Amino acid sequence: MPDPFDPYHKWLGIPPAEQPPNHYRLLGTQPFESDPDVIEAAADRQMVHLRTFQAGKYSELSQKLLNDVAAARVCLMQPDKKAAYDEQLRKKVAAAAPPRVKPPRSEAPDPGVVEVLARAEREIGKTRSSTRKKTSNLPLLIAAGAVGALLVVGLIAWELGSRERRPERVAAIENRDSIEAPPKDDPAGPAPAPGSDSPAETEPNEPAAPTTIEEPVEELPRQPEPQPEPAETAPRETEPVAEPEPEPEPQPEPEPQQPSKPARPSDDAQKKILDQLQQAYDFKGAKTGADKIKLAKEMFDLSKQVKDKPAERFVLLRKTMELACEGGDAGLMLEAVDAIDAGFEIDALDVKQKMLVKFARDARDAVRIRSLIETATPVFEEAFTRKRYKTAMKLVDAAYAACARPGGLAYRKTLHERRVELKKLVAEENRFQRALAALDTEPDNAEAHLVVGRWYCRVKADWEEGLPHLAKGSDAGLKNLAEQELSGPLGEPSQQVALADAWWDLAETKTGNDKNMAMLRAGHRYEQVLAKLPSGLVKVKIEKRLVEIAKLKNPAVPGRDSAGAKRDRQQWRSLFNGKDLQGWERHAGTAQFGVNRGTIVGRWVPNTSKTFLCTKQRFGDFELIFEVMLDNGLNSGVQIRSNIKGNDVVYGPQVEITAGPGLAGYIYGEGTGRGLLSRDRRNTNAFKNGRWNQFRVLCKGTNIKTWLNDQPVTDLTDEQGSREGFIGLQVYSWGGRREPLYVRWRNIKIRELK
Repeated sequence: MPDPFDPYHKWLGIPPAEQPPNHYRLLGTQPFESDPDVIEAAADRQMVHLRTFQAGKYSELSQKLLNDVAAARVCLMQPDKKAAYDEQLRKKVAAAAPPRVKPPRSEAPDPGVVEVLARAEREIGKTRSSTRKKTSNLPLLIAAGAVGALLVVGLIAWELGSRERRPERVAAIENRDSIEAPPKDDPAGPAPAPGSDSPAETEPNEPAAPTTIEEPVEELPRQPEPQPEPAETAPRETEPVAEPEPEPEPQPEPEPQQPSKPARPSDDAQKKILDQLQQAYDFKGAKTGADKIKLAKEMFDLSKQVKDKPAERFVLLRKTMELACEGGDAGLMLEAVDAIDAGFEIDALDVKQKMLVKFARDARDAVRIRSLIETATPVFEEAFTRKRYKTAMKLVDAAYAACARPGGLAYRKTLHERRVELKKLVAEENRFQRALAALDTEPDNAEAHLVVGRWYCRVKADWEEGLPHLAKGSDAGLKNLAEQELSGPLGEPSQQVALADAWWDLAETKTGNDKNMAMLRAGHRYEQVLAKLPSGLVKVKIEKRLVEIAKLKNPAVPGRDSAGAKRDRQQWRSLFNGKDLQGWERHAGTAQFGVNRGTIVGRWVPNTSKTFLCTKQRFGDFELIFEVMLDNGLNSGVQIRSNIKGNDVVYGPQVEITAGPGLAGYIYGEGTGRGLLSRDRRNTNAFKNGRWNQFRVLCKGTNIKTWLNDQPVTDLTDEQGSREGFIGLQVYSWGGRREPLYVRWRNIKIRELK
């Protein structure tokens, strides 16, 4: 059978002889490191490295190791816990130290030679005895005293060659006591049990070399030389190895790792709790809408008091949702759905759609219809933005039917426009599904390839997936340009401009959706080459075309009237003026920030801690959008609702920015010791390496939602998080590198929510 996978060794370079590791070995620091900044930077570095394995075969092991690192960070960042841990570790190291072998005084041989010979004797005894019992080393010592210098040298060489895989060392490590895990009230949770499934850390593998710098700041070089990968780190010898103790103290059983969100309770469990509720509350006596809303609010308040009883909390929130629906309070109904989603694995958008459809059936007066439209509109827009058109269609159909009643006259026109647009999108999605099915049986079907390619490129904005289909499609113009796109990277800026011009020219021969699709692709190519062009007529032409293309980038939600769209434009404001860093200030490290061609450019420099460019203004509830492009090998993030503590330390929620596939878009507790806050995390391919990526962040109350390139990433409810703070752009600390790395931001806009 193949050897079991060892993540300690494979990922972190820690050989079996040094497993299980202590916290310092796990983080790759010196034993008993006392500098909190060093400890936190080491933990961050290791977590970034381990997240790169979350999409592979051993994703569960990767998560266990991340939990291990988070537990080590929490323990070592808290002085009282660190002191207790260090005392225990020192005792363990002292107890594990092997006794020195004293040579006979009459011979007075060199102590190092005696130690070598003693180890050699144990090895020889082990190989000759079937029971592997140790034999006395006295005869060998006496005989060795008479051996000449050549034999001594030979034995030393033999011993050194075999020291890496000594059976007794492995046995000692397998049987020695492990350091006690952090207490259960540790914010990061208990550390996984030591063993093959819970790794430790040395320096992580270096990331790939950086990409070419397209937009340097001031005198910064355009194309830094890649740094070679470092040699494999040798195992550390910081912990002496002891022989197995005859009676090791029993270790506490590891607690099982909890899933990111618990599943909903079983039907039987829900029925039992519901029976208890019905004995305590007179649900049948609630006849009027006001009575039902009053009961719903009681259920909702009670749910907040039983957070340690998830099954009861689920039933209480479900009852809140149902009573609010029957009583006519759509806002409370959706608030209950959000609370369920925060604690249990559900499809919140689907549940909201179904409850609103149910609400719409009984919305017969103007008050309920207005409540329906006001609460359904953001749900519809979320479904539309997430490209879940069938969900949006069901919701609009239900609302439109309700508005056919006398109280809904004011909303009919808007809903009609939405229905017309959505019907087109749903029909196109159905054609896409039929085309996919056709390609299963007819892989050369040109018409099917065209339909699939249009869907990916135009609707999903996934050109990597769509271009191969357009290249096999039946439209000659799209086929030709798709083949050029796939032929390989373009060298000179003039070639890139020529390809962008070709997309623009094709757009002028098209109408409707094909025209918009070709213009957007031209815009993508123009944006890539613009910074490389000198001033002149070509650049002026491109800049004017980009202004026109920008009008297509964020199409209005169907049915939104022009007045509403104008109000939206007025609500959004830019946090970056495109010229300088007015309104921003730097905190923590010494990385450089500058402005270049309408973008904020952060430059990583060696030997600095994490650095943040922060807004001077603070924000509470808001919607934030920004675009970012990241050099390969660099990690970054955007702080939201963050603050300063101690010696200029930034702490608060951070939207992760990492290369794909990875955890870009998830929420990390920067400077809090809580690690990743998103419980629903899994690697995503939404981040496009080497390209501009658009993030959207929605903060409302305790809830944080994020989207990356229009794909939803996380939906987090964090009761412990701050409700207000600044926005901050991070340049990450990355030890061991020397070449400059860059991260760029643009189109940073915010809309405060009242």
